[in-house]
Amino acid sequence: MNHSPELAFRHNSIVGEGPLWDERNKKLVWIDVLDGKVFLFDPRKVQNREFSIGKHVGAVALSNSDDILVAAKDEFLWLHPESSTTSPIHKAFDDERFRFNDGRVDARGRFIIGTMGYQPEPGTAALYSYVLPNRMETVINGVGLSNGLAWTADNRTLFYIDTLTSEISRFDYDIETTHATNRSTVIKFEQHHGSPDGMTIDIEGNLWVGFWGGGCIRRIAPSGHILDEFKLPVSRVTSASFGGDTLSQLFITSASYLLSERELKEEPLAGSLFVMDTDTQGLPEHRISS
Repeated sequence: MNHSPELAFRHNSIVGEGPLWDERNKKLVWIDVLDGKVFLFDPRKVQNREFSIGKHVGAVALSNSDDILVAAKDEFLWLHPESSTTSPIHKAFDDERFRFNDGRVDARGRFIIGTMGYQPEPGTAALYSYVLPNRMETVINGVGLSNGLAWTADNRTLFYIDTLTSEISRFDYDIETTHATNRSTVIKFEQHHGSPDGMTIDIEGNLWVGFWGGGCIRRIAPSGHILDEFKLPVSRVTSASFGGDTLSQLFITSASYLLSERELKEEPLAGSLFVMDTDTQGLPEHRISS
C-alpha cells in the first residue's frame, strides 16, 4: 500500500486523542486530554471547533442526538455543541490520583472506558462498563494504564491495550454481560517499537495502532503479525479512527506532551491531526444508549 499520512489540521495539542467519526454529521470528534478540550473537525471545510470542558478529558462517545458524552477526569457529562455548554451526569469516583483514559461504545450502547493513574503503576487501574445515568461495573481489573480497545465485527472478541504491558491482549467478550474472559497475548512489543496507545479495527479484523514514541501507525493482523508500518512526522502518535464518506480514511491523532524545545523544533506538527487513505474500511462507531 503506497498511502502515507498527511496533515489534516495543524494544531498544538498537548495530548491529542480519542478520535471518533460521526457518520451522521460527517465530522470527526477528538480531544486534547490535558488541555481539557473536545474538538469537532469538519474535513470538508477544514474547520475545527473547540469546546473547553474545564478538566482533563479521557474519552468521548457519540449519542443518538448531537450531544456528546464526555468522560471528564472523574465524571460523565454532556457536551451540547449547539449551545457550547455542558451539563453533569454522574460523578464516577473521588480519587485525585486517577482519571479516565480512553473508551469506546460497544454494540449494546455501553461506554467501555478505562482509568489510569497520574503516576501509572501496574495493577492500580481498571476497565469499566458505564450505562447512563449512573451504572458502572468493572470489566477488567488489575490494569496499569488502560488504553486502546476494539471489537471484532461479531462482537465476540475484545482487543485491549494496557500500555504498561507493552502488548495487545485478546479477550472472549460476552456482548450481553460485558464479561471479558480467556485473556491471551496477540503481540508483545519491543522497546524500539514505542508504546502501544490507541487503536481501531478494520472490516478485515486487522488492528491499526498508534505508537507513543514510535512515530507511526502499525497495521497488525489478529495473529499478531505486523502487516504495515506508516511513519508520521511526529514521535508521539496516540490513536486512530476510520472516517470519511466510505470509512476508508484513517484519522490519526498526536501529542506534543513533554517534548523539549529542541524536539518541538524538530517536530513542528506535534499535536496535529493527520489523515491517510487506506485500502480497507473501518466499522461505524456505536452510540451510547440513552
